[in-house]
Amino acid sequence: MIQININQDLNQTFMLKLVERAAKAALKQQHQDDVDLSIVLTDDDQLKSLNNTYRGIDSTTDVLSFPASEPDP
Repeated sequence: MIQININQDLNQTFMLKLVERAAKAALKQQHQDDVDLSIVLTDDDQLKSLNNTYRGIDSTTDVLSFPASEPDP
């Protein structure tokens, strides 16, 4: 299952289709058919907050990733 959450201020229709297509292609290329993938696209303010909460770093970042073996953040 692919779950995509997009910040409401972003162009959701275009972004959703593009991100879903890219995620499906990446999973197919890696032969990952039965997996769960969650993607969140958001702004710098939320990224800074998440980075501070989960990594203790009070600045924005481009990517945050969490291992599947850990509970959802």
